[in-house]
Amino acid sequence: MSCGGQAPLPALLRGCLNGPAWVGSALTGVATFRKTDVSEDAIVAVVLFLVRSEQGPAWDAGRPMREQAGWGEHAAFMNQLVERGVVVLGGPVGGSPRHRALLVARSPSEAELRNQLEQDPWMRTRILRLTSLEPWDLLLGRL
Repeated sequence: MSCGGQAPLPALLRGCLNGPAWVGSALTGVATFRKTDVSEDAIVAVVLFLVRSEQGPAWDAGRPMREQAGWGEHAAFMNQLVERGVVVLGGPVGGSPRHRALLVARSPSEAELRNQLEQDPWMRTRILRLTSLEPWDLLLGRL
């Protein structure tokens, strides 16, 4: 399989995500990501991360998620992260009285990802709070 014109790799070491091309190592959790906004030869190592968040002190427990203050701005921000290839998967997690969300994201570093997430209007206004951000080794399946 070829991913974005890159050389074919053994099945365990390859994958394609919607958007910019990447190839990843299921053994190390490190992927290479071809950024479309730089020269074609520029390849940057990226890591997958699991990002967990939950309602913060400004969350209004009397309102559903889409009726929280700043929903439109938060949704637009998250859509931009998806379009830029930072967020791969994401959404609310059920089974708890508190609102919780999970993202699968990719970034060259935890610090860079944390800086991007801090720009979320819901993070800035404390409607959401980041509870964990950790590297993730994808061993089974493909994104």
